[in-house]
Amino acid sequence: MRYPAIKGLEFAQFNAARQYILELINSDYVTRCGGAMDMRALVGTNVKLARLKKGLTQEKFAEKSGFSQQYLSSLENGRRNPSIVTIYELAMALGISHVELVQPLKKRRS
Repeated sequence: MRYPAIKGLEFAQFNAARQYILELINSDYVTRCGGAMDMRALVGTNVKLARLKKGLTQEKFAEKSGFSQQYLSSLENGRRNPSIVTIYELAMALGISHVELVQPLKKRRS
């Protein structure tokens, strides 16, 4: 199956991001924390931290990203399961790498 370019994301980059996310989902970190539910919490927390670091309210971030404020609130509270494409689009709206949204905080600080 061929994947179309996703807003400037080349297939190799998309595939590398997809592989990283799949490896993270199956990693010891997620397993120790109880599985996929905590992966949603991890992404939500990282989105919220990045948003706050940029000084954006949920409303302003909603305007910038194209997602509704309600969706972003649910995401930040770990109640949404974003797709790889959604993670990428959120990262672009925040001006950060998509990898930062799926990395545990401990791993990013080192």
